[in-house]
Amino acid sequence: MYFFSYGKLFLVPLSVLFFLLILGTSGYHLIEGWNLLDSVYMTLITLTTVGFGETHPLSPQGQVFTIFLLMGGVLMYAFAINDFVHHLLKHNFKDFTQKMKMQKYINNLKDHFIIVGGGRMACVIGSNLEHFDQPFVFIEQSEGATLFQERPDWPHILKDALLDETLEEAGIDRAKGLACCLPTDADNLFVVLSARRMNPTLQIHTRIQYESSRMKMLQAGANHVISPNTLGGLQVARSFVHPDIESFLSVFRDTGMYEFDMKIEKMEEGSPRIGLPLREAKYREDRYLVIGIKKSGGRMVFAPPATYVLKMGDEVFLLGAEPEPVSDSESGIAGKPDS
Repeated sequence: MYFFSYGKLFLVPLSVLFFLLILGTSGYHLIEGWNLLDSVYMTLITLTTVGFGETHPLSPQGQVFTIFLLMGGVLMYAFAINDFVHHLLKHNFKDFTQKMKMQKYINNLKDHFIIVGGGRMACVIGSNLEHFDQPFVFIEQSEGATLFQERPDWPHILKDALLDETLEEAGIDRAKGLACCLPTDADNLFVVLSARRMNPTLQIHTRIQYESSRMKMLQAGANHVISPNTLGGLQVARSFVHPDIESFLSVFRDTGMYEFDMKIEKMEEGSPRIGLPLREAKYREDRYLVIGIKKSGGRMVFAPPATYVLKMGDEVFLLGAEPEPVSDSESGIAGKPDS
């Protein structure tokens, strides 16, 4: 790509050089009456300013012609060098170094997230992953996308995500998750199919435009399907009917506006908390509250009692405690040990 760019850059100077070569050869032949070889030779040593002697003594007319030919050659070199340096410093060199750094970063990514698309939803995903210090890379083929208008510094691949080689370049075999945010359900479905085939353990989340596409996405291999239209409409309706509840739920959705942390701890082999009741699991010492537990069978237990015994496969939903300690009279919330 860069060689073609430089080729176009030198096209005009080379054309001017060829024109001066023809002009000089014809001029010496007509003015001095020299043969073709002597005329070409004299033109070349004049344009290249190598300082060799004249082929034959020049007439006054030939001297005047040589002066103008020499000036034309010098100007041609000056303009060519100026254009080349300007192009190199302002465009290609800067772009080349940035792309090389970005490509090296992408090649070294591991356990990262791939965001397919460069629209508004994709940028929101990128902002939140950046907030949680998670590595990610975008795939977007349109230079006019929102991504390149707002955050062109984010790692990205400017190619078609529907091609397998593009997903391979993004390191799909090393990735932890993939988010499909393309405008159409058909494109998202194609990416989900390709991604699931290339990485069977990949976490795939995709957006849909129409609810009729939900089952197709799940059958294609998506782990989670999101409809922005459905979620947005549900949130507005719920805020009308239950405004207080919606305000409370917004605290968990907009975690970036509040000083607390949320995480899920899975009880796996070797976990020191397996077999312990919640009162002895010491989550409070780590400044976390137990909001709920998802059992291995998929059933959710909200506000579990302090006597609940943690088992293999349980997923514990934890909410970060307040920065300042609270008194016993203020701590009547989920996960509080029984008195």
